[in-house]
Amino acid sequence: MKPCALIVDDDCDMLRLVELTLKKLGIEVLLSDEGPEALRLARDEHPDVILLDIMMPGMDGYELMQRLKAGEDTRDIPVIMLTAKSHLNDRKKSEEMGAAGYITKPFRLENLRNLVQGLTCENPQASDK
Repeated sequence: MKPCALIVDDDCDMLRLVELTLKKLGIEVLLSDEGPEALRLARDEHPDVILLDIMMPGMDGYELMQRLKAGEDTRDIPVIMLTAKSHLNDRKKSEEMGAAGYITKPFRLENLRNLVQGLTCENPQASDK
């Protein structure tokens, strides 16, 4: 089966851009613009990778990441932080929480493609689908 990515961002233009980029790679895409829905999708659909914005209303990306990593069924899903937060402390905090990658907005589509392809090819969960 095709690899699957969950994109979580409250900016609908960003959701669409990342969705189109990943679909061109043959990756199935799930979209969410808020944390609680994204958590449900991660639990129900078990995507191969999650692309997660940090700054979102309500449940921010850090809280969602914490919940994902605490869940037995979601802790092994690689998470790429896709954010406008470019401060070194944000990158370090994300890595300490278990992020598999960190991309700052604006970003080069090539960098996003390379990181996602690397994770979906390496993720044993992707081949189990």
